[in-house]
Formats: sequence, C-alpha cells, structure tokens
Amino acid sequence: MSRQPAQASWTTGWVARHLGISPITLRTWETRYGIGPSSREEGRHRRYTAEDIERLRLMQRLIADGTRPREAAGLALGRAQTGISQRVGTDTDDLTASLNDAAEDLRLDIMADLLDSFFVSRGVVATWRDVLRPVIRSVGDRSVVDETCRDVEWALAGSIAAALDRSVRVNQFHIKPGHTALLACCPQERHALPLRVLTAGLHERSVPTVFLGEMVPIETTLAAERRLQPSVVVLWALRQENAARALARRLHARHVPLILAGSGWQGFTAVPAQTTDDLEHALKLIEALVPPAEPR
Repeated sequence: MSRQPAQASWTTGWVARHLGISPITLRTWETRYGIGPSSREEGRHRRYTAEDIERLRLMQRLIADGTRPREAAGLALGRAQTGISQRVGTDTDDLTASLNDAAEDLRLDIMADLLDSFFVSRGVVATWRDVLRPVIRSVGDRSVVDETCRDVEWALAGSIAAALDRSVRVNQFHIKPGHTALLACCPQERHALPLRVLTAGLHERSVPTVFLGEMVPIETTLAAERRLQPSVVVLWALRQENAARALARRLHARHVPLILAGSGWQGFTAVPAQTTDDLEHALKLIEALVPPAEPR
C-alpha cells in the first residue's frame, strides 16, 4: 500500500524545476492569467496539485505551438473546468495513443512531457500498468515484423528510463546501513527497465533504494552489499540464461535477505529466497523489509 497522501502537492520551487521554468514565471502566470496553485496547507504557502501541474503543462505546450500566453492560460483553465482531473485519471486509451504517436514520430520532447505528467498525475505503478506496458508491447510487436520500427522501440525505452530517473531524483532519501533496498541486474542482463520501474515505485513510497543499473558485475554487487548492509538485495533477471546463480548463493552465504525478481529465476531453488515476477508483489515484499525514510 502506498504511503503517499491522498492529495499530493508540491512547492513553487519544485514545480519550477520540474517544468523547466523559473519561479518568477510561475508567479507571473498566476498574477496575470490566474493559472496557479489551488491548494494551501495551514500556515504555509500555497502548493500545486497534480491537476495544477497538468494545466501548466498544457499552457506550456500551447505557448510552444505559438499561442499567446493569455489565450493559452484561458484554454488551459477551460480544459480544467471540463474535467482535466477526470481526463487524466480515466482516459487511458487517449494517454496510450498520445504516447504511441509521440514515439512513432520520435518526438523525444513530447514523450518526456507526457511521461513526467503521467508519473505526477497517476503514479509510477498505475502508469506502468495502464499506459507504458501496452505501448511497449505494441511497439515491440511491430518491431519484430518491421525492422524500421527498431528506432521507435529504442527511443521509447530510453525516454521511459530517463523519465523514471527524473522521478527518482525528485524524492531523495538518506541512505543508512541496514535501512535500504539494493537493486541490481545480473551481470548478463541488459533489460533493466522493469527494475527501474521498481526503483521509482519504491521511491514513491518513501523506501530508500540504491539501484546499480544493468549488467552489474558480481563483485560490484557484493561490494555494494558490504558497504550498504541493505535490508534486502533484489537481483533481476529476465531470462534464465542471465540469472546469476553463483551470486545468489554467495549472498545467501552472507545471510543477506534476498528477492529474486524476474522470470529468469523460474525453477531456481538452490537458495531459500523469495521470488517474484510481478511489480506490485515486489513492492509489497520490499516494503515489508525496509522501513520508510524521510525525504532530504
């Protein structure tokens, strides 16, 4: 279960960094055009909600397309009044189609904008389940029969990975020995996207996490385990030939709590580790082992 509040909100400084504009611009838009934060915490400054950020993103896109700022703000606010939060929350087919179209056109800027918006409005797990997996599957199926789609598949995967990394940087936590999850791909495993999603999902739940990346050498993972003394180590392998069984045995010999993630570990019973090939199941397993932390 997520530890996020029911209605998340963000400061002006955070929103400015997230959108790539200055805080002065945000305040100007609020003063001149009435497009600003709608939430206020008692005794604090007003804060932006996910719906506020969606309106600002729409205004940005309209201005980039040549619309005057005042007209862009009016259109963004008008869209909000017709139910932007409902559109963002339920119209999955439109979201999937928008991302798919941007990928087909290799519009990295639009993909980045859409992905950041999805993660803020819907969260990592829902975005992965409802939007990203269908698009990845569709593009992947096309690339099998049409090699001209390989660039689309590559650009999409890279854009998703970059957006996940950005979402992780938003929530940073103090890493303390014995109070973190260590995530690593096996040495031969190149497909790290599902483990990046797991990392972002854990950060979203305030679980301190260190992700080492793809194709991590055995000695590197062992060295990180010695340094961090993590509450749990997660080893990812998509294919059975990539599962680092020797690494699993060495970690088990150190009495390290171990989760073997991915279909590559199917049938491996040499060590008494928990196995999973499901994102939400993996999140629950790790949350049960790693205490939450306060953001920096």
